[in-house]
Amino acid sequence: MRATRAFLLSSVLLFFGSLFAYGQNKSGILLSGGAGTLDNEFVSPMTAGQIGRSFDLEYNYDLHLGYRYRLRQNDWLFWDLDALFGIKSFRKGILTGYGSTYVTCANGDRHLNYYLALSPSANAFLYKELYAGVGIEPTWYLYRAGDDGMGFDLPAAVKLGYDFGRFSIEGAFKMGLIRHAETNLLEKNRRKEFQLSLFIPLW
Repeated sequence: MRATRAFLLSSVLLFFGSLFAYGQNKSGILLSGGAGTLDNEFVSPMTAGQIGRSFDLEYNYDLHLGYRYRLRQNDWLFWDLDALFGIKSFRKGILTGYGSTYVTCANGDRHLNYYLALSPSANAFLYKELYAGVGIEPTWYLYRAGDDGMGFDLPAAVKLGYDFGRFSIEGAFKMGLIRHAETNLLEKNRRKEFQLSLFIPLW
């Protein structure tokens, strides 16, 4: 078992070492923003004790600032590693009623939620400087206003962008892989979002 772990660790280190040795790289500032939706699914049957409970009802917007390291491995393949600090705005909902086929709720306050994320992706050039990529984005919430739930999320990302040389512009669709259930209230509360990003290389 130890030999297997040592072999895997050595292979990973050798792989990344070869990327840094033979690739071309650049790094710089990443500015992004977007909006999205929450796919709420309530438990059934509901109980009267849930009336008055709050939950994330609407996903308003996301703004984040980051630093990107881009490694060009060859003529068509490159890797991005993004470190992000951001703010997500959600509107709370308050459960006011339910039935066998419906749920009613009132709008609550808007809350800002602060997070850190690490976003690695693999990318390939499709035509000239047009590229597409896939990745994951482990996200840790530093602070969630009025709520102590959902401290971690893991969205998958698909992106399409264009590298203009001095800067890159890309759009990304992200979907949470974790179903954030709330006991006796929500079966899931999965997040979907679309973001636009501007990457400005400094080095």
